[in-house]
Amino acid sequence: MTSKKVFPKQKSRLKSFNAVYSLVFIISFFVIYLISLFLPFASGYAAFPLKIIQCGHQPYITSNFMGDYTYTKPGDGLYAGPDIFTQGSDLYCNKQDVEERGYSLHSRPERCHTNADQLTECASGGDGYWSIFTFVMIIIVISLAIAYLLTPNLLKAKLKKI
Repeated sequence: MTSKKVFPKQKSRLKSFNAVYSLVFIISFFVIYLISLFLPFASGYAAFPLKIIQCGHQPYITSNFMGDYTYTKPGDGLYAGPDIFTQGSDLYCNKQDVEERGYSLHSRPERCHTNADQLTECASGGDGYWSIFTFVMIIIVISLAIAYLLTPNLLKAKLKKI
């Protein structure tokens, strides 16, 4: 069995590669996250964790879908967290803010009260954390791809200066 010797010059290049790769990953993660706060189909996902921090609990989520003007509250069976139609401005900390804007509590259709076990559209949506986890994983994968693509070019430019 042969062991490869790692020379000091290779070690320093490997350390600089890891440092640059990590830096590019962290910067790209935060840039993508900040951009997603302003994208129409991603702002609800990006604003949700910030609203949890601001409120100290999961926020109320409003919806204008089909002119309905309803909201769901945390802990309700219909509460599912943000979806692609949720904007960052659709999240509120308390019930008073929501109702002042003319929203009413979303209720299940009458048929769901009688036979909720058999109707999938009447099922509870969850707590919203799974969609946030998926959103963050997508950002991480994109950031890793950016770091993977940019790091060798940055190192080449750095090594040419030396």
